[in-house]
Amino acid sequence: MNSRILAAIVAIATISIATFSPAQQRGREITWVNPDISQMQGLTHHLLHSQAMGHDVGYVVWTPPQYDQDKQTRYPVVYFLHGAGGSEKSDSAGFSSRVAAAIRSGKFPSVICVFPNGGMSGYRNEVESMIVDELIPLIDRNYRTTPAAKSRVVCGFSMGGAGSVHLSLRHPDLFCAAGSWGGALSFRGNAAESPLLGTAKENLDQLKAHQYALLTINGDQDRPDAFQPLAEILTAQGISHQVVTLKDTSHNLGKYYDLGGDTMMEFLAARLSANEPFRTEESVIAQSQGKFHWSQSRPALIPGNPSRVIVTTQEIERVGSHGYRNVYFTETTDGGKSWSEPKEILSLQRRSMPEGHDLVIGDICPQWHAATGVLLAHGKTFGFDNGVKENRGYERVSYAVYSPQTEQWSGLNLLELPEKDHEGNIILEPNSGCNQRFDLPNGEILLPIRYRTNPKSRRYTTIVARCRFDGEKLTYIEHGSELTFAGRRGLYEPSVIGHRGRFYLTMRADESAFVSAADDGLNYSEPIEWKFDDGEILGSYNAQQHWIAHDDALYLAYTRRGANNDHVFRNRAPLFIARVDLDTLQVIRSTERVLMSETGLDLAGGFGVLDFSPSESWVVSTEMGFPDDRRSEPNRIRLSRIIWQKASP
Repeated sequence: MNSRILAAIVAIATISIATFSPAQQRGREITWVNPDISQMQGLTHHLLHSQAMGHDVGYVVWTPPQYDQDKQTRYPVVYFLHGAGGSEKSDSAGFSSRVAAAIRSGKFPSVICVFPNGGMSGYRNEVESMIVDELIPLIDRNYRTTPAAKSRVVCGFSMGGAGSVHLSLRHPDLFCAAGSWGGALSFRGNAAESPLLGTAKENLDQLKAHQYALLTINGDQDRPDAFQPLAEILTAQGISHQVVTLKDTSHNLGKYYDLGGDTMMEFLAARLSANEPFRTEESVIAQSQGKFHWSQSRPALIPGNPSRVIVTTQEIERVGSHGYRNVYFTETTDGGKSWSEPKEILSLQRRSMPEGHDLVIGDICPQWHAATGVLLAHGKTFGFDNGVKENRGYERVSYAVYSPQTEQWSGLNLLELPEKDHEGNIILEPNSGCNQRFDLPNGEILLPIRYRTNPKSRRYTTIVARCRFDGEKLTYIEHGSELTFAGRRGLYEPSVIGHRGRFYLTMRADESAFVSAADDGLNYSEPIEWKFDDGEILGSYNAQQHWIAHDDALYLAYTRRGANNDHVFRNRAPLFIARVDLDTLQVIRSTERVLMSETGLDLAGGFGVLDFSPSESWVVSTEMGFPDDRRSEPNRIRLSRIIWQKASP
């Protein structure tokens, strides 16, 4: 035989082995490798050289947009199983798009999605071995997953739905949940005779140990009782099995998506978040209009029935960073579902002074003062010579008061401070903007302040001042430690919190970020640079950080380098949140999560936090730092709701 012909025959045989199962499943030839997938960001096709199958098998992986931004974060995984006649490319783009949209809206945790080719196998026998023994370990090796059952779920349609139930019941050490659209215990036989019922009974202890949960969705015209015998077994043992029946629905994935898609997404999100302390939901409060942007937006809670949340914000010129104009506020009375149109606070208007300069309060930080029943907003004064050029010599600690009884704002007030600090240095240009204060049980206030001591240097010193507030006037009493750093601008924009009998202070520096602690709220330890618990520098610099306390845990909200964010001004997005080790004053790297997603704009130039309820904390920020080619865009005031799995007592 001609050698070229022989080589061609061998090549054809090799391709056949690589793309078709040695045995035809259900009489059909199965194409095991299908690389022509939809073009979608994050969606990639791969080959698994499967020993279990004896040939190559294709699979598709989708990674979320932030996967490449940060090389440290690990992700849970969703395995999606296609139906009969499908392949690894079947609905990989459709399901990934649905997940991506849910992530963007804050309704789904950031995950990796994997789409294996199951042929016509029902996900049994060799295909089951391929997925369990080969694919899952491969994904955990090659991707930054959280390799544990609590962070792995499986779902699918039709044969894929049945396969999801099959794999999860047989391998409870691998999955914490399964979801089925249009699946069944048996497509041809009696569901009550399914071997899976025996498997479920044998694995009850493991299912309980992994807090397994199952969701089965079937149409009323598509075997609505397909999983009834299994539901009876699981629910009798206290294992969650939700059975949903869709009206006027036959065996059609599009119909299942339309009528049962949100239910499935909510179920999977809840299961993947069940072992997390919180989940986040992002939304937009307001968007700028006209020639100004919004800036320095921060929230404050006014208790009541219903509770009100007021967000103060300020107009700013689109060019430059301190072109502050008039102050506004917007509010919600329905938990952030809707917001009022921003309304100008007339008593805090930017004003032309008789001396020839403009003056306005800025960097405003509003917070409820429970002892007096008013909202105290503190910040600093901004002065502009001839109404144009900023002059820092006008900076002072300033404040205003809002009374919910009269619904009136006071005018701008100034806090009187000593002329000199403990070292005998003149206190110049004091500022209490862009920070977070802590109110003591007796109504006194721990107010972080930064100031400078040398008119020729902008190296700032940070203090925490104990103040008295009677509902109208803020009065300085004393301060403790005077903290600085030998960097370009020292330590500034401090935020303080009291937690479990101690006080913690985080401070911005141009070069990094620092933390300190105190027993009395005034006298703090020598500041140390923020680090991860593995000793690596956190990477937050020239940006604010703020505290979020919940239950017995203390968290830090911050931005940092190293998150594929060099294109963002000063790396100030995304916003991260992570738990703090209170003994070492370090950020626990494994707890770091994205708090507010990155869109190429600065999110840490002015943000604030709020304890909305025992089960929710809020973070509000404003998009800033627009590059030149985006200055014509409006900007947004954004909200990230932290929804805690366990409410504070």
